[in-house]
Amino acid sequence: GKAIEGQSLVVLLAALAVPATFFFLYRTPTGSYLRAAGENEHAAQSAGIHVGRMKALAVAISGMLAGIAGAGLSMDRLHFFLPDMTSGRGFIGLAATLFGGGLPLGTAAASLVFGFFGALGDRLQVFSVPSQFVLMIPYVAAILALVVAKWRKRVQNRPAAVAEPMT
Repeated sequence: GKAIEGQSLVVLLAALAVPATFFFLYRTPTGSYLRAAGENEHAAQSAGIHVGRMKALAVAISGMLAGIAGAGLSMDRLHFFLPDMTSGRGFIGLAATLFGGGLPLGTAAASLVFGFFGALGDRLQVFSVPSQFVLMIPYVAAILALVVAKWRKRVQNRPAAVAEPMT
């Protein structure tokens, strides 16, 4: 419908990349090896996984996806490249990954939330809100999300309460 009409091929590929990434990471042996190498390099190496190959694969895949995203950013709407056209969106991407817990579906959901705040900033320009505040909205949302992610990790890693001995 109207949500898909007018979207670029890169946006549609990104939507398809989420389930494909989930399938790759959680349903294939190479994805399991990649996760193992990322979580505990020494344990993966002792299990016979070539950690160097997994790191090279991760860098190659992330570079390819970043290149596609950069091409989509510069060629989709503007049809030319400008220096600093990403305007710190890499920080928001990193915040989405951390807020999503490093999981494909969580990161996609966090990206949609940050996209909402970016669009909200665009809509607020109609109400004569100063441009500095409008441009600040997605970054404030990213910082708040990082605070929530850190708090959530701290709560998860909290040791269990010590039970008092029965007398």
